[in-house]
Amino acid sequence: MAEHPWELTLKQFVEQVRRDYGIEMRTLAMGERGQFLIRGRQICALPDIEDDDPLTPFLLRTLCSVFELPPLDFALDPEEEDD
Repeated sequence: MAEHPWELTLKQFVEQVRRDYGIEMRTLAMGERGQFLIRGRQICALPDIEDDDPLTPFLLRTLCSVFELPPLDFALDPEEEDD
């Protein structure tokens, strides 16, 4: 269970994006540890991340930017920059 509202696992992020935005994404294992996040022809490499790993606020904000999702919908301040 997430400790903070913004703390989602990769799997939960993919499910929320599918549910809330109707955007189909999938993950594909990258070697021994890591995932590719795939949406159509767009691919994001996420080394050292597994489906059940919580996303850091920085990574979550980055995914919002890459996939043009509002950070506020993931309990992130849209103006705030993470360290």
